[in-house]
Amino acid sequence: MKNTLLDEVHLKVMKLIEATPDITQRDLAEKLEVSVGKANYLLKGLIQKGLLKAENFQKSQNKLGYVYKFTPAGLEHKARITLRYMQKRVAEYEAMKKDLDSMNGPGN
Repeated sequence: MKNTLLDEVHLKVMKLIEATPDITQRDLAEKLEVSVGKANYLLKGLIQKGLLKAENFQKSQNKLGYVYKFTPAGLEHKARITLRYMQKRVAEYEAMKKDLDSMNGPGN
C-alpha cells in the first residue's frame, strides 16, 4: 500500500513538473497541499533516484531558480507508474460496477 501511495505522489509531482518545469518549490508545495520542506524532500528523492535533474537558470536580474528535467529513467518511471495508476483505477471501476450490478439484481 505504501508504494502505491508513493507512486501516486510521485505521479502528481511529475505531472506538475511536466506542465511547469520551472515551478518553484513553494508553488509545488501549494499545489500538492504539503509543506515546502516536504516538496523539497520529494524533489530530492526523485533527483537522487536519477529520475529528475535540476538545472540553475536566471529567473530575473538577481534571482536564480531551477528548471526540472526528466532523465530517460524518469520518463520510463513516469510511464510505468501512470500505467499502474490507470490499471488500479480500472480495477476499482470494475469492482464497483460488479457491486452495483449485484445490488440491482437480474430483474431490476
